[in-house]
Amino acid sequence: SKNLACNGNVSASPLASWKSSHYYISAVLLKNTTRQQIVLDPRDLLGEWKSATFHFNRLGRAGSPTDTTVVYLISLSPFEQSL
Repeated sequence: SKNLACNGNVSASPLASWKSSHYYISAVLLKNTTRQQIVLDPRDLLGEWKSATFHFNRLGRAGSPTDTTVVYLISLSPFEQSL
């Protein structure tokens, strides 16, 4: 499967996806795989997204309680087609 993040430092796992009017909304779990804190930037996401919002825009180092967050993606096509 294709990777949502442009570097290998964050793993992405789709959680849910739904359609609302003309748009598709997808919730994706992001997990830091490094020992460094990561500041998330929507410009680093691969795919054709109309909008992206992070629940938290910082990921703590791998293994910490803050190493995961969720990104909510809005697209004109289903998640797999937008990647």
